Amino acid sequence: MAKELYSRNWDFTLYEVENKKIITVTFFGRVDYQRSFHLQKEVNEGEYESLKDLSENIRNNYEKYKEFEITPPIFE
Repeated sequence: MAKELYSRNWDFTLYEVENKKIITVTFFGRVDYQRSFHLQKEVNEGEYESLKDLSENIRNNYEKYKEFEITPPIFE
């Protein structure tokens, strides 16, 4: 079961699944869609807002993060 830890509307949502942190990023196009990725570094509660830079980097450099992608994506 996924537990939502933090959300930035129209940007990303951070989840915890089986003690692992997962970021679900919104991609924009003709149809907006979401992709989920395992976080590769530990993020503490007070640092969640800093993930906005990571979400932008994932959107702009998808190929770099593709190996960490989870399918199907996690979202509510």
